[in-house]
Amino acid sequence: MSGYPDAIGPAKVVERELERAEALMQRLDELSREQQQMIERDDLESVLGVMPEREQLVSKLGGHATSLEKCLGELGSGDAADESHALRARADALAALASDVLLRDATHQRALEARRDDAAAALTRVSSGRGALRAYSGGSKREAPRFQDRQG
Repeated sequence: MSGYPDAIGPAKVVERELERAEALMQRLDELSREQQQMIERDDLESVLGVMPEREQLVSKLGGHATSLEKCLGELGSGDAADESHALRARADALAALASDVLLRDATHQRALEARRDDAAAALTRVSSGRGALRAYSGGSKREAPRFQDRQG
């Protein structure tokens, strides 16, 4: 006996979970595409602005993935083989979309890391330039000594 009421079998549960997960994944895909445009425009503040929503979506998707995996494993191959096949195809399409988002995110991460490295190099050049400027300008003026040894 399964853990599902007679009226709601694993196929219905999978369908409901898929609908929820598809909506979340579509929104995550939209955010990922928007984030790509933000990075191309060098609008890093906006990239940071979408992070909380992305984290929330990923967290919710994790819960649905666990439930989906369990329910898909319980789908039989009996009378509802066509329905089971269609649900598994939807789950595969959802996994493919998740893979696309992950690939895009990896590209975003590399672009952001390159920008970070460029900024660090620029800061290093500024610091080196200041040091060189001080060396050639005679350094800072020294104050007269405050304490003197007059007794020899």
